[in-house]
Amino acid sequence: MVLTRLNRHYQPALSLATLILRSASLDLGAGSVRGSAFLIDMNNAFERFVRSALRDALSVDVARFPERPPRTRLDEAGLVPLKPDLCVIEDRRIVWVGDVKYKRLPVGAYQNADLYQLLAYTVAMDLPGGTLIYAADEGVSSAEHVVIESGKRLRVVALDLLAP
Repeated sequence: MVLTRLNRHYQPALSLATLILRSASLDLGAGSVRGSAFLIDMNNAFERFVRSALRDALSVDVARFPERPPRTRLDEAGLVPLKPDLCVIEDRRIVWVGDVKYKRLPVGAYQNADLYQLLAYTVAMDLPGGTLIYAADEGVSSAEHVVIESGKRLRVVALDLLAP
């Protein structure tokens, strides 16, 4: 597009649109050139995508698979709130819990902190297990860890984001 004095005020928006369409980004360096940016919280976007896809796959509505779980706590005093990304509710009780992580992991190396977080959910909600969903994993598409003594089953699933 040729910029003229009549459309020059669109130049910042056109530059941003060009960046988005080319899947490019700004290179920040010294200088006085103005730039625009478009940022997406990919953690939030991936979480919303997974929630929506699971709702569709399970044919459940928002009441049974809510945007946010009911208030849940880890301790009796209620000082440590728990906020899992995913849950299914039946008869006003959480019957399944999951957490979503938008990160790529090296082959078979799951993050201990992510598993501890999921374990805390399953213990506090008295569930037999839960599911941890990653955006991608280089090599392993799923795994299951059975926790010593408690028998809780922590399932780990990696989604192939390049698949249809």
